[in-house]
Amino acid sequence: MTGGQFIGQSNSYCIFVSNKVSGLTNFGGWCWFQVLSIRGHGPPNGNAAVHCEQGGFIACNSGSRFNINYQGVIIAGAATFMAEGCDFSSNGTFALYCYGTATAWVNNSTMQANGSNSIIATNGAYVEGIGCSLAQPWTPAFNTYNTNNGGFISH
Repeated sequence: MTGGQFIGQSNSYCIFVSNKVSGLTNFGGWCWFQVLSIRGHGPPNGNAAVHCEQGGFIACNSGSRFNINYQGVIIAGAATFMAEGCDFSSNGTFALYCYGTATAWVNNSTMQANGSNSIIATNGAYVEGIGCSLAQPWTPAFNTYNTNNGGFISH
């Protein structure tokens, strides 16, 4: 997906497996999926389940899964990601990395058994993760604006 492109999938279940770079890459496009499942070939193969930048927008309904990738989801560069009630577990490094004034809504999602971090918010990013089940560390601390890295996680 690049600037201006659109994908809208209603009443469908999109499954991407064994990806070499990322399952879904969006640079400025708009995507909506009923249910999205992106499962890598297992760490360390591949990069991220989702990589969204340059003002891109990705939304999916609850029940979507981002599992067994080297990295979970990367949202950057004023992009927006909406995936509430989803599963971001068993990724090699982190579940969600949000930076560069990006915004992510992942309320009531599960982030278990990731390699290093559940959520990272930096460089002006905002993550709303109210009710998330988190096992690994997150940065910055919940409900605290980090003046060093400019991120905020609402929990």
